[in-house]
Amino acid sequence: MRRLGPWMIWSLAAAVGSAAAGLAGLGYGVAPTKLVPLSFLLIAAWLLMVMAAIVRLRLRGLWLLAGSPFALAMIVFVALFAQAIGNCTANHPARDCLP
Repeated sequence: MRRLGPWMIWSLAAAVGSAAAGLAGLGYGVAPTKLVPLSFLLIAAWLLMVMAAIVRLRLRGLWLLAGSPFALAMIVFVALFAQAIGNCTANHPARDCLP
């Protein structure tokens, strides 16, 4: 019987790490140029872990999707931020929309 515990721990660590690095890099930290790419790297690592676990553990590997809210939060936040900036520049072309 293959164990799910180590897969779950590493998956959640990558997912929470990507969310933390993304938030720290988007204004709450001191090195945004280094933390945002790290966040996307951790998202890719999380995705590879989930795919490998599904292949190796079959249906039990789907439990690793529990970390998806953390891993995908950065992508959703960047998409919503880009949409908000796009709407701002469309409605106010003469103003600077970034804070």
